[in-house]
Amino acid sequence: MPIYLGRHVGVPDGSPPHWEAPLSGVGEGLLSHIQLQTLSEMATPVAIGDAPGWGIMVYDTPVAHRSLILLGDSAGERLSVSAKATLETVLELGESIAAATLGRAIAEILTAHASPDGMGRWMTLSPQSDFRLRLRLGAAVVEYQMPHGGAAWNNFRDRLRLEYSRNRTEALAGLVTPDLHRKRLDVWQRRYGVDYREFLGTEPDEGTVRPTTSISDDFEVDSSADWTADSGTFTVDSADNGYLEPATAELVVRHNTGLSDDTHDVLATVDTGGTSWFGPMGRKAASSTLTYVAVLQQGGAAEVVVFSRTAGSYSQVGAVEADTFSAGNIYEIRITDSDTVQIWVNGSQVGADRTTTVGGGNTSVGLVGSSTNHDFEAFSADDFAAGGAPRRIFTIS
Repeated sequence: MPIYLGRHVGVPDGSPPHWEAPLSGVGEGLLSHIQLQTLSEMATPVAIGDAPGWGIMVYDTPVAHRSLILLGDSAGERLSVSAKATLETVLELGESIAAATLGRAIAEILTAHASPDGMGRWMTLSPQSDFRLRLRLGAAVVEYQMPHGGAAWNNFRDRLRLEYSRNRTEALAGLVTPDLHRKRLDVWQRRYGVDYREFLGTEPDEGTVRPTTSISDDFEVDSSADWTADSGTFTVDSADNGYLEPATAELVVRHNTGLSDDTHDVLATVDTGGTSWFGPMGRKAASSTLTYVAVLQQGGAAEVVVFSRTAGSYSQVGAVEADTFSAGNIYEIRITDSDTVQIWVNGSQVGADRTTTVGGGNTSVGLVGSSTNHDFEAFSADDFAAGGAPRRIFTIS
């Protein structure tokens, strides 16, 4: 399973127009894909050619493409002198990679050499509760220790400090659930066994609040005041089972409730196919300029795929997966520890785990769609605080 450093290519006539890894269509061989891009690079308007920034791309067999640089044949092989030089030079690391194997070198780049805010470099990844990053590279799973107090942990801690500050600002402004920032502190303290004060940064100590998300929360469409559209407009037809009715060709809308964690599941049933793209999204921010991750069922194309979106530009995360559409299919995006994203259809995972360096810290859920021919009803989501089975299912018809 060869591993490459590569550029993303533009697909301006895609549905939606987006950036993607080379050879990422159904059956073209892409197994894993991780973006090494800043938020501003991901916000680049889609055009023919290459996007700024880079990515790690793993294929099932050797491939040839103008945008790809071969690093090695497997995650477990020793990091070669040439691959080390390529990574340090092309990515402008400014310091030497310490890891001995290719897989661990990639994990080191994604953590110790990353950025807390996604501005100067790609955003750092999240460890699991045992301070380990679990990274999938094709069939290989690389575990990388992020010990408390080390460079990788400090990068992640600084990311959480920035998230806390942003969540606090949003909560005080009424953009998200009151005390969301204090609930997130409680989650981090329990997950990592670290005193919550370590995540305050320069913000005042207001204590923590235990999350109260319960299995009765269903994010029902009660009124338009419960929802905020970042793109497009909609109305609420309370006479039609509380549906959101898109009034524009593209609708990106989030529920104003903020979950207590950015690891969560969002599900949607799709009753009609058509030729448009639509589906649930997780990790939505209260600010439209920040990234979310969505899984989309692409209607007549009979495909499912994960996209990120930054300031209006879509980037495909991983490969496109074939899907046989039937009315009533349940599409689900699961965002788990180590920033792993999964697509599930009707209770079964489709395709491999995907690692995303975008959307960390964004805790709202919502939906995205491209057609006024579909109405959106209630959906369910769960998070670290709830820990229960899926609730009411969001419906697109």
